[in-house]
Amino acid sequence: MDVVGQRAVGGGHRRWQDDAGRGHRAGRDAANAGAAAMNSRGEVVGQVAADGGDENAAARDLLSRLGRKALEGKVITADAKHASSAFIAEAEAAGACWLLPVKGNRPGTHQRLKTLPWNNARLDTNDRTRGHGRAETRSLKVRTLDDNLRSELLGARQAVGDPPLAPTGRQPASIETVHYLTNLPPADTTPDDLARLIRGHWGIEARLHLVRDVAFNEDHHRARMGNAPQNLAVLRNTAITLHRQNGATGIQPALRAGNRRPERLLNLLPETA
Repeated sequence: MDVVGQRAVGGGHRRWQDDAGRGHRAGRDAANAGAAAMNSRGEVVGQVAADGGDENAAARDLLSRLGRKALEGKVITADAKHASSAFIAEAEAAGACWLLPVKGNRPGTHQRLKTLPWNNARLDTNDRTRGHGRAETRSLKVRTLDDNLRSELLGARQAVGDPPLAPTGRQPASIETVHYLTNLPPADTTPDDLARLIRGHWGIEARLHLVRDVAFNEDHHRARMGNAPQNLAVLRNTAITLHRQNGATGIQPALRAGNRRPERLLNLLPETA
């Protein structure tokens, strides 16, 4: 599970992610679960373990610990498993807005979203990109919700229909529709803002998960006992954060440089009074 927090419209962003101590992903045991917070510079700013592997509780605990100081005025996004009243209440208590996908784990809400008159909604954004041997078209429709619909749809102010993937060319076309709910006010949020927030949620895979896999070979680490996965994740996250705070643009080159001149690593540590 990834939980991403971003500043409201027009700002930078801060990201929250789970599986903070995942270790070897093939294990998928409770010891590997946790939650961490990452800002737009790729610096991990908080981490908690998931008691008994409960990722939902870990994410709420993380938001509670970060509180208003870190979250007020931000937009929090998360995976569909967190589209719940409890998660939303924690986010709103911290003064944050939220943008959440709704899928089959909430069948009633999901079905209600699907029955909204999307065919009558205009296409608000249509973004085309090319890469990795395919062309993608991402389109997005937004509907403002009245009070009656808000009560049915987790208190959301807007519903978003996002068909995110339509490859073209030699590959067969594949189309998937994802629905989102958000409490962002329509007057202060454009469809482009919502599209940016949705795209930004997935950036954490490259900024943190992939870095830990490639630079630290995390996927193949076998530590499972006790708090070892979380403790090792703390060390990896701290190393990534310190290097990025000191201007590193690539973690692997920064690690190699530290191996050659370990005495320079002391310069990465913040000064204390």
